[in-house]
Amino acid sequence: MSLFTVDIEIKEEGGKDWVQSNTVVSKLLSKTLTADVNDYVGIERWYKNDIAYGTTNVNAQMVKEHKRRLVGLTNDDRVAELIEETIDITQRE
Repeated sequence: MSLFTVDIEIKEEGGKDWVQSNTVVSKLLSKTLTADVNDYVGIERWYKNDIAYGTTNVNAQMVKEHKRRLVGLTNDDRVAELIEETIDITQRE
């Protein structure tokens, strides 16, 4: 068994790139690519966007994003298929 995570970027509802998390989950379940998925709302991702170590303003280097995160289980033999299907559904790698 493999644990997988899929981050879904929060977009404007109904916008061109908007994908509902339940759309992703239902398609993965219908193709038996997963049997168990948890949907986490309001995930905050922090990362440093500048590695200029001479900069003294650390706050200016930090970026915060809000996402939804799906976490689930899949069979080891179906990981590649799950990745391809998720890319097809969300239209992003």
